[in-house]
Amino acid sequence: MKKNLAISCILLAVVTIFSLYFYQERETKSLPASIEPYTETAVILSDYIDFEKSIYIGHKSDHEILYKNYADNYIRSVDLNTQEQQELIKLDTQTNGTMTTFDYKDNWFVWSESQDAELRVGSSIGENWAVYAADLRTGEIIFVDGENDFFPKTRNFDPHPWSLSVNGSFVVYASYTANEDGIYPAIKIYDLNNHKLEIADTADSMQTTFGSPSVNDKNVVYLKYDSNGSSLWTYDIEKHKRMCIEPPEPLQEICITNSFIIGVSEWQPQKSESLYCYDFAHKKWSKQIDATTKLYPNNIDSTLEFAELQSSNDFITWRPITGNALYVWDITTNKVLDLSENVSGLIDYVLYPFDEDYLVWCETNTQTQETKYPCIKISSES
Repeated sequence: MKKNLAISCILLAVVTIFSLYFYQERETKSLPASIEPYTETAVILSDYIDFEKSIYIGHKSDHEILYKNYADNYIRSVDLNTQEQQELIKLDTQTNGTMTTFDYKDNWFVWSESQDAELRVGSSIGENWAVYAADLRTGEIIFVDGENDFFPKTRNFDPHPWSLSVNGSFVVYASYTANEDGIYPAIKIYDLNNHKLEIADTADSMQTTFGSPSVNDKNVVYLKYDSNGSSLWTYDIEKHKRMCIEPPEPLQEICITNSFIIGVSEWQPQKSESLYCYDFAHKKWSKQIDATTKLYPNNIDSTLEFAELQSSNDFITWRPITGNALYVWDITTNKVLDLSENVSGLIDYVLYPFDEDYLVWCETNTQTQETKYPCIKISSES
C-alpha cells in the first residue's frame, strides 16, 4: 500500500512538473497581437503650419508644436490653443549648407548638412559636411562633427549622415572617420552633456557599411553589412562595449524603444515580412507579428510588409507598402492600433520623428487634391 502510494505521489509530481512546464511555455510563447480601432480625433497641423514653406519638427508640449521655416531658417513654436507663435532660435552655422536630415527629442534639435548642389544617394559627396545640435532651451548651437583635412576633396563617397537619432542625451549616426590611419565607415556617438564625440564601431574596409543606428538611454543598435550579409550589433554607452546579437532571421530594418529592439525580416519575393522583438531584460527574441496576424483589409495586398518603421517610447508605427493604412503596435499591451478611422485621404508618407507618441502623417484627398497633415497622440489608455 505504501509502495503504491509512493508511486502515485511520484507520478503526480511528474504530471505537475510537466503541466507547469507547458503552462510556462504557453506564458512565454509569442501570441499574435490583437487589433483594435484607434478612434481618438486627430488635430490637423496644416491649419497651423504652412507645410509648403516649413517643416514640422515635433511637439514642445501637448499644446505647442515646433516647425522650421525654409526661408529664414528660424525654429518657431505655435500654441495650438491661441495660435500664438514664438521665435526660438535661428539655425546659423559656419557652413550654412543644405539640411539633409534631422531629429528632435527633449528640446534638442540635431541635423546634418552639406553644400552639395544636389543631394543624391550614390552621386553626392557631402561637400563641406557637418553635424550640429541646437539646444532650444538656451539657443546654443553646438558643432558635433564634420569635414576635416583627411577627407579628400575629390572622392566617390558621401561621408555626411543621411539619418540621425537623438534621445536627449546622445546623438548617434552612421558616417565616416578619417585620420592618419585612413578613412573608414563608422558608427559615432556624441554626448550632448559633455560635448564628446566617440567612435562606437568602425568597418574594416570601405566595402563594409552600416545601417541607420537607433539610440535609447543605454544602448545603440545598428545593422552592419559585409560580405557575409547583415549582422545586428548593440553598443552599451556606459560600458563602451559592443555585442553582436543573432536574430532569428536576417533583418532589413531596426529601431530601439525603451526596453526592446524591433526588427523587420529581410524582404523576399512572394513572402510576408515578420516583425521581431528583442527583450533586453530577458535577452530573448519573439516573433510578434507575421502573416498569421490578420491586419490588412481585403482590399489591400495580403503580403505583409512594413514601411517607415519608427518608435516612440514603447510604441512602434509603420504602414503597408501597398494600400492605404496606418498602424501602431503597443508593445506593453501587445495590441495593434488601427488608425484607419483617422485617415480620410491617400497617405503619402509618415512624418519623422514619431516624437513623444505624437504621430503625424501626410495625406491627399484624391478628389480635390487637397493635402493635409493630421496629428494624433497615441495612448495605451485610449
